Amino acid sequence: MGRARSLLTIALAAAAVTPALLPLLRAPWFGSHDGDFHLWRVWEYWRVWEGGTPLPGWAPDFIYGYGAPVFLYYTPVPYVLAAFWCAIGASAADALRIVLAFSLVASFVGAWRFTDVWLGDRASRWTGLLGGSAFLYAPYRLLDVYVRGAVAESVALGIAPFLCWAIVRRHREQGHATTILVAALAALLLLSHTVSILTLLPVFGLLVAVKLAREWRRRGWGAAGDVAVRLGRAGVLAACLSAPWLAPVVWGQTWVRVAEAIGTPDLAKWQLNLVPLKQLVQWSVVHDYALDFPRDYTPDRMFVPHLGVWVLALTVAGIAVSIWRGQIRRDWPLMVLAAGSVVLILPESARLWQHVPGLPIVQFPWRFLGTLALVSAPLVGGMVAKSRPNPPVPADVPPLRVAEKGLSGDGQDSRLPGARHPAFGIPRQQSRRGDGDRGKHLPPAVAIVLAAVTVLAGVGGLNPEPVDWSRSRESWQGSVSYERRTKVLGTMADDEFVPVWLTLPRPLVAIAEPPPEQASAVPADVRLLRADALTRRLEVRADAATSLVFDTLYFPTWHTEVDGRPTPARPVGPLRLLALDVPSGAHVVEIGSGFDAASLALGLIAVVSL
Repeated sequence: MGRARSLLTIALAAAAVTPALLPLLRAPWFGSHDGDFHLWRVWEYWRVWEGGTPLPGWAPDFIYGYGAPVFLYYTPVPYVLAAFWCAIGASAADALRIVLAFSLVASFVGAWRFTDVWLGDRASRWTGLLGGSAFLYAPYRLLDVYVRGAVAESVALGIAPFLCWAIVRRHREQGHATTILVAALAALLLLSHTVSILTLLPVFGLLVAVKLAREWRRRGWGAAGDVAVRLGRAGVLAACLSAPWLAPVVWGQTWVRVAEAIGTPDLAKWQLNLVPLKQLVQWSVVHDYALDFPRDYTPDRMFVPHLGVWVLALTVAGIAVSIWRGQIRRDWPLMVLAAGSVVLILPESARLWQHVPGLPIVQFPWRFLGTLALVSAPLVGGMVAKSRPNPPVPADVPPLRVAEKGLSGDGQDSRLPGARHPAFGIPRQQSRRGDGDRGKHLPPAVAIVLAAVTVLAGVGGLNPEPVDWSRSRESWQGSVSYERRTKVLGTMADDEFVPVWLTLPRPLVAIAEPPPEQASAVPADVRLLRADALTRRLEVRADAATSLVFDTLYFPTWHTEVDGRPTPARPVGPLRLLALDVPSGAHVVEIGSGFDAASLALGLIAVVSL
């Protein structure tokens, strides 16, 4: 009987997730705003990885082969995941589609688990089904994949609900495993999409605060302090695990134009993307993604993702049911977060965007629609939750020690047969009466109908443009052809990773036909000893001191050596190419780009922290 229920749960989950994945199977690739950027980054990342540098910072083939520090600044997890599939034979396009598919599945499963742990004894498979569907089929979640092509944010939204689940679940009996779990999920999220940390930080912060307050109420200061220490350790460990990538980004942020891409103080991107409430909601039940593009668009305000009216109605209904059932003490944090997410998108929040440090980095206020969808999942799932927890066990069952109250605030003994674990929302063992989902609640058919309408509302108007793609296009020639055709070099829409010392009027266009560099007047004999994606080893013979100029942009992360001794490089010419001074005589010159000593030390700290 238990196996049949498990198979039913799996079948329900598969039926709910499959419609979101079907567009990924219709064509080798699909058109989107940033999808092609990520596709070429995956190809480049795998090419460099295959060449012997598993964690590259430099993309040598971008900008017509002059290179760009894309991977030094862009979060690595999406490309590492895609490179894994490339390593076993997938093309870059196929690998990226697999990563997107996994992110969608993770969003559904994570929201299911988050809903279960939040509802505690009142949860069932139907609450998880409806909560997971509400998150996955929120229009912004699918728009992120099929319209925006925001691969990194999509991966982050697949990790975020699991981190919420890990924070909310019971910690008392989990030991160090809980600390490592929270730290690993937080590090993965940070290394997937940095901006998502900013949009989701209020969620994690409030969940932690509420958890500490509830532990203090239930078991006193000692228990709350223990949980605080474990979560604090998890945060420190997450920072250590992220340090090898995060630290170079922090100390190298002044080397590129990221600040310029965000916008000037007088006209930041967030100012152009605040949306009035009457324009924020799309009133069609089946979401029409074509309407997410305003007619008066500008390069900085190309589209306005709308809030789907169906998921909005479910969220409002979930709040109403929670209040009616007297569960506002449990659900008020989610209500506050949902309301705050909407407020931050409206023009009335302009003062917050002006004065809250770090908030302008988000760039687009409508990114908080993802936050809204996440916190709405337990509220929507709660509509079909049991109105009361499982009833007491029969008198013939011997009494056992009563466990602490779950998140729902009920004193249900989680150690009794048939009771549901207050942290995970799943049966500890089979009840003598058969079903662990006892208690008064809406019929399962209601949950199935609501989930089905949610799926239809999310995918009914989704029609991504198929793109004819073949693996033969994934080459250096294909990358150059893409840059020439789109005039977007280095997969940078806003020149954000162009070095600040490259002072051409419009670098990404002018560099297409670069002026020839003046050759050295000193004759030299140069022989290539070894070369891979990011390193060159040369033997140089010259009668007098000379300079070698390489066809790559200068950047401080290049390591240059002459006869094994570090030798500083310098930028030369209008393109600021990498130049290295070599003394007279015979010498061995080596250049490479990768982690420096400080980054390796930070990586060692991360390993030791585990």
